[in-house]
Amino acid sequence: MRNKILSGFLAVASLVAGCSATPVSRSDQSTITSEPSGLLESSSNPVEFRNRFINSHTLLSSCIGFPYLAVTGDGDYLASKTQYLGRTIDDWIPIVKNQQVLIGDYYYLFQEKSNIPVIIRSNMPISPDGVLQPASKSKACALFRDPSIASTLLDEWYPRYESDVNKEASISLIQEQRSIDQPVLASWDFSPEEKEDGEVVFTSVNRNLDKGISAFNGYYTTASGTHKIWTACRDIFNPTAETSCSGDIIIKID
Repeated sequence: MRNKILSGFLAVASLVAGCSATPVSRSDQSTITSEPSGLLESSSNPVEFRNRFINSHTLLSSCIGFPYLAVTGDGDYLASKTQYLGRTIDDWIPIVKNQQVLIGDYYYLFQEKSNIPVIIRSNMPISPDGVLQPASKSKACALFRDPSIASTLLDEWYPRYESDVNKEASISLIQEQRSIDQPVLASWDFSPEEKEDGEVVFTSVNRNLDKGISAFNGYYTTASGTHKIWTACRDIFNPTAETSCSGDIIIKID
């Protein structure tokens, strides 16, 4: 039985093929440096580790149900095993392009199209080229670090001659993210359909755009202002972590 992925991932692939996807230049991005892994591994307590980690990585949110990402100064990606900042470097797993990793109950395959990270999640193993098993339940998440590029995706998702409330809402979301220099997330499910010749074709359904978050040197911006990641808490993007921390609060008093 053959298996082919069509709409959804290919829409992103065709979109970025003709567009430049150079990330937006940020003045503070140049200060992100790779910290030697030994310093992270030798951190004596969670707060020390978190402080070092957020200052040596760019942190990125991802689609609902997908792990948070961290990017080193060398451009390597890691995924959160816990959906939190973690307590040690072991709570972050390196992810390599076109090599699946198992986190919890799902397999994740990281791909990159013209600097746009695309992650495929499936309950069954994924081939290195992104081919899914016909019986799998799979979803994709694309992270547009330059929000303006996401605008072109709407032409793939919505006919230009139709007025659609979802399209209007998506345009507003993209404009808001562009104004605060934050990413846009695009997600969709893969729906399998078996043809008469036995070929399985996947199309995209449940398409959605959402607001992404990126943090540099431990700071990130939302519509409500600029926030600092509070490392006494395991939360990552919680603007009120000091009063609504979801994990144990660790405060060192000398």
